Amino acid sequence: MNRFGFNINLTMSPEEIRTLGREMLRTKEYHAIEVTYYEHLEGIDTAAYNDAVMEIVEAYSPQVLVHIVDFNLSEENTVLRKAILEEAENCIRYTRMLKGREIVIHSGSRIAGRHAPLAAVKEQLWGSDSGKTEQDRAWELSAACMQKICDLDKDIIFYTENINEGSNTRTTEQLIRYLKDVDRENLYMVFDVGHCHLAGYGIVPEILKAKDILSHLHIHDNHGPHHEGWLDEHLPLGEGTTDFEEFVKTLQRVGYQGIYMMELRHPTVDNLRKCKGVLEQTLGKGGSAVL
Repeated sequence: MNRFGFNINLTMSPEEIRTLGREMLRTKEYHAIEVTYYEHLEGIDTAAYNDAVMEIVEAYSPQVLVHIVDFNLSEENTVLRKAILEEAENCIRYTRMLKGREIVIHSGSRIAGRHAPLAAVKEQLWGSDSGKTEQDRAWELSAACMQKICDLDKDIIFYTENINEGSNTRTTEQLIRYLKDVDRENLYMVFDVGHCHLAGYGIVPEILKAKDILSHLHIHDNHGPHHEGWLDEHLPLGEGTTDFEEFVKTLQRVGYQGIYMMELRHPTVDNLRKCKGVLEQTLGKGGSAVL
């Protein structure tokens, strides 16, 4: 059986969260949630948000993932790096509170913390003839930070994904290399179809490169790289220009068995049913078997 999930974020009121639990999880139309982590925000009280999430977890027992976003693992400043690790620990506790054991975390920026000009410290870091770049520095910092995060709790499964321009990991090839460099058994790959489409990479070849390391999906639509404003719109499926039929057929081809996780700007009952219908139309043609 194909399993579907939807994201939860702070654009949704507590009552909207409860409604989605009642309409999507109680009925088993959807089976999982991916909750965006919002703790410790200046002047913002997330208690009602968290209470609503906990209510639907207690009532319907979905599979729970937590998404911690926009922490730059390539940060250079050691005090800030320590704070990122502390917040990762807090996120692990939050995930456990929601009875989950899976966390999605971004790899960070290709441009490191920029607290020191690389030209001035390059020899100190690598030697004068290393040939390494600012992007290499960002990559090394990110991989080292991700190792420490994965080691905080080896029973937690961490995922990292292809992000847009500016990220350490934009392509499947980079994700494969990143997982290899981090070298932790509890770190896996997320393929984000919306980010892939927005970046202008071919969805089919990117999935085929992933093959059996593809463990999780983020699914949303947008108008691609040539749309005015280059927006990561996180639209419901069918409202942008992504070819979801080819997407699903390719997932079947590689034997994907994970969750089909919708990651919309603002999930509703109607647009989640629409999204599921778009995917099921193709899934129904070939089932969940490998083509």
